[in-house]
Amino acid sequence: MPKIISILVLFFVFCDMRAQENKIQIKGIVIQEDSSKIAYSNLYLHELQAISNTNEQGEFEFKNVLPGRYHIHVSAPNYEAKTYWITVPNDNNYFYFTLKKTTVELSEIVIESHFSKLGNENQSLSSVHLDKKYLEENRGNNLIQTIENIPGISSISLGVGIAKPIIRGMSFNRVLVNDKGIKQEGQQWGADHGLELDQFDIDRIEIIKGASALMYGSDAMGGVINIYPSIPEGKNYVKGEVVGLYKNNNDLFGTSSFVELNKNGYFLKLRYSLQDYGNYRVPTNEFIYGSFALPIYENRLKNTAGNEQNFNLSTGFAKTWGYSTFHVSSYNLKAGLFMGAIGLPRSFLLGHENGHRLIDLPYQDITHNKIINNTLIKIGNNWLEIDLGYQNNIRQEKITPEAFNIRDENFVDFGNLSLGLNLQSFTANTKYNWFIQKNWNLITGINTQYNLNTHSGFEFLLPNYSNLQYGIFAYNEYKKNENTVFNFGVRWDGATYKIEEKIIAVYNRQGNFTGEYSMRNPNINRSFGNFSGAVGVNWKKNKAVHYKLNVGSAYRFPAPNELSVNGIHHGVFRHEIGNANLNPERGVQADFGLVYKKSDIKMEFTPFTSYYDNFIYLSPTGSFSRLNNGGMEWEYKQNSVSFVGAEWMMDYHIVKELHWSNGIEYVYNYNHQTGLNLPFTPPLKITNDIGYHWEWEKKSLKKLSLNFNYTWVNQQKLTDRNEQETDGYHVFNSGLNAVFMIKNQMIKLNIQVRNITNTNYLNHTSRYRLLNIPEQGRNIHFSIQIPFSNKF
Repeated sequence: MPKIISILVLFFVFCDMRAQENKIQIKGIVIQEDSSKIAYSNLYLHELQAISNTNEQGEFEFKNVLPGRYHIHVSAPNYEAKTYWITVPNDNNYFYFTLKKTTVELSEIVIESHFSKLGNENQSLSSVHLDKKYLEENRGNNLIQTIENIPGISSISLGVGIAKPIIRGMSFNRVLVNDKGIKQEGQQWGADHGLELDQFDIDRIEIIKGASALMYGSDAMGGVINIYPSIPEGKNYVKGEVVGLYKNNNDLFGTSSFVELNKNGYFLKLRYSLQDYGNYRVPTNEFIYGSFALPIYENRLKNTAGNEQNFNLSTGFAKTWGYSTFHVSSYNLKAGLFMGAIGLPRSFLLGHENGHRLIDLPYQDITHNKIINNTLIKIGNNWLEIDLGYQNNIRQEKITPEAFNIRDENFVDFGNLSLGLNLQSFTANTKYNWFIQKNWNLITGINTQYNLNTHSGFEFLLPNYSNLQYGIFAYNEYKKNENTVFNFGVRWDGATYKIEEKIIAVYNRQGNFTGEYSMRNPNINRSFGNFSGAVGVNWKKNKAVHYKLNVGSAYRFPAPNELSVNGIHHGVFRHEIGNANLNPERGVQADFGLVYKKSDIKMEFTPFTSYYDNFIYLSPTGSFSRLNNGGMEWEYKQNSVSFVGAEWMMDYHIVKELHWSNGIEYVYNYNHQTGLNLPFTPPLKITNDIGYHWEWEKKSLKKLSLNFNYTWVNQQKLTDRNEQETDGYHVFNSGLNAVFMIKNQMIKLNIQVRNITNTNYLNHTSRYRLLNIPEQGRNIHFSIQIPFSNKF
C-alpha cells in the first residue's frame, strides 16, 4: 500500500506540472424553454468537481479550465436536472443550457449514474435515484429499511437494526452494493447482519434494478445499489451539521455530527455517528415455536438491544487535471441475539432481569474498517478513473460453551467466542472514458478483487478460503439524436477459489468427545470464467412518452459459502449445508420500461423477465440437524428457474403543494425441476403516499410538509417445500418535516410515526418469521438537524 500511495503522489505531481497549459474561462446562461432566465441554478463540472451558480441574470462561469471534453450537470428547484456534454474550447466558450419546469418529486435529481454519463433519463436500465432530502425525511432503522418503499426493493430483516436488500426477489450475493466505487464485502451471504454502512454519511443513492452484471460483474445479477458521498461545494468554506435522534419503540438515542473544511480545493471532512438502543417492542405477548406457546414479557424481545458507532474521514483535492479523494471509515456494531436464536427457545430465558438495555450473551460484534481512494485524471479529451480499496470485516458471535453442553477436556478453549470470521478484501478498479466522437462514449475497464477469509471459535460454519475475481469490459453509449440512445457492451469474468478442508471432533449430546472426527468440507480448488453481454435502447417518442428496453446475459460464480458452508447459522435459526460441486449460474434477463412524464405527473411501468440455468438457492430439507441445537437443515441446491414481474411508479402533483405517490411491485418465480417457488420471495405490495407542502418567505417557519403513507402487502402462498406461508397485512405511517430559521440559523425537524395502529403482522422476508415473531410495533421517530456553513 505505501508503494501505491507513493506512485500516486508522483503521478499527481506530474499531472499538476502538465496542467500548467493554457487555461480557459467558460461562461454561459441557464434558461427555461420560453427563453426566460433561471437565477440561482446549480452547475457541476463533474471531472473537476467544480461548482458554479447562476446570478440573477441566469449567468455562470468556470475559471481555469483546460482544453478538453467535459460533462456538466445543471439543476434548479422545480426544474428537471439535465446533463450536457461540452467541448472546451469551442467558437466562443459561451454555452446555453435549457431546463424544463416540473413539480414531480422523483425527477432527475441525481448528478449522474455510475456508468451512464448522459444521465438517468437516457439510460436503458431501470433505475431510481434518491437524494439526501429523501434519505433524511424517510430514515428508517437502517439504510435498507429507508429505501424499501421504492417499488422493486424489499429487505431481509432480523429485528430492527439488521437488514439486507432484495431487488426483484434476489438478494445476498446477487445484489451488489458499491460504496464510493468499491464493492462492499462483509459476508453478504448472511442475513443476520446488515451492510456495515453509516446511513448518516450517505449523500445520494442510485438503485439499478435488473440486468446490470455487464457493467459491475458477477455479483450484480439481481441489481446494484450505488452509494455516493457528498460533493465539495466550491472552495474556501467550512460547513457542518449536528443531528439528534430518538425512537421510542426501543428507546433509541442517536447523534451524528460532521465538519468539512475546504481551502483552495483541498478538503477535509470528519463525521462521527452513535446510536444506542434497548430491547424492541412487538404488538403481542407470546409467540408460537413448534407446538409451544412462549411468552414475550412486557411486549419486548429480550436481548435485542445494541449500540453502533461509526467514524468517517474524507480528504482530497481537485485540480484542473482532475481530482483525488481518500476515505477512511470504521463501522462498529454490538447487537444482542434474541434468546430463541440459540437452540430451542425456553420461557425461563425470556424475562428481563436486568433491564432493557443490557446486551447479554448471545450477541454479535461486527467491525468493518475501510480505506478507499477515488482518482480521476484528464488525458487529452479522455478520462481515467481509478478506484482502490481495502476492507477488513470482523464478525464475532459470542455465547458460553455450556449452552451447547460441551465440557470435554479435548475441547479447544476460545472463551465465549462461538464463531469468528475475519474477511480481508483488496479491490482495484480502473475505467477509461474514451471520447470517440460527439454523442458517442466508450468506457473500457478492468475489475480485480482478492478476498482472504479466516475463521475461529468453538463452532464451525465457514472454512478458511481465498479467492481472486477479475473482469474486463467494454461499454458503449451512443446518442443517435436527441430522442434515441443506444448502449451495448461485452464483459469477461474469471475467478479462482482455494477453500481449505475442515475436519472437526464429534461430541455426543452429553458434551463428551466420541473419539471420532467428521469432515465438514473437503479441499476445494476451482476456477471459473465466462462471457456476458447486453444491449439496450432508450427512445423518446415525444416530450411526454419514452420507452426503455434492455436485454442482457447474466453469469454468476458460486460463492464460497454456497460451496463449503456446513454448520449452525444461529442468527437465522438453521443448519446450512453447502455443495462443493455447484456450477456457475447462467441466464438471460430482459427489462422493458414505459415512462410518461409531464410537469405535474410522472408514471413509469417496468415489466421484466429472466431465465437461469443452475440457479443456486438455499432450500429447507424438512429434516432436523444432527448437531446439537442445530434446528432444521437447509441445503444449497441448483435448478433452472424463471422470474417474471413488474413495477409501477407514479408521482402526481394534484396542485403544486399536494402530491400523491403510488407504487406497486410484484415478482413471481418458478423452479422448473420442483414445480414450486423459491423461498423468501416477496409478495405483492402496494404503497400510497399523500403529502402536502407549504413554503413561506418572511416567517421563521420556512417550510412545512405533512405526509401519510399506507402500505398493503398481500398474503404469500407461493412458497418452497417445507416453507411456511404468511398472511397479508397493511401498515399505516405518517411524517412531519419542518424547516425553521432562528436568527439566520436553519433548524430541520423530522417526526415519523411508523406502524400507527400497532399492527401485529409477519413479514415474509423476515428471519424472525421462522419463530412466528411479528415485526416491530408502533415507533415514533424524532430527529433534529442543525446545519451550519460559512465562506472565507
